[in-house]
Amino acid sequence: IPYDAAVVTRNAVFLDSLTQMAWDGFNPITKDEKSRTLPVVYDDTAKFNEEQNRFRGAIGKLVAAKGDEGAVKVAAAEVFKSCGSCHDSFRAK
Repeated sequence: IPYDAAVVTRNAVFLDSLTQMAWDGFNPITKDEKSRTLPVVYDDTAKFNEEQNRFRGAIGKLVAAKGDEGAVKVAAAEVFKSCGSCHDSFRAK
């Protein structure tokens, strides 16, 4: 479909909201629940929080791009890289 800056901007804001919710599931009381979460999430919270902050920063750049196609492409690549990095480091295969 053709690039639509308004749709991209709207969806970036939606993504910003949705990705804030995910972190609620990594509360220490969930440590023993069956999931694909690796123990390092709870054992090295500083590392996990650093990755979380990197991801949230990348989302912020996507929102700040305000639909500028070039800026969106750069920011989206950073979001994908950060998202993948977190999954590689903190989620069982």
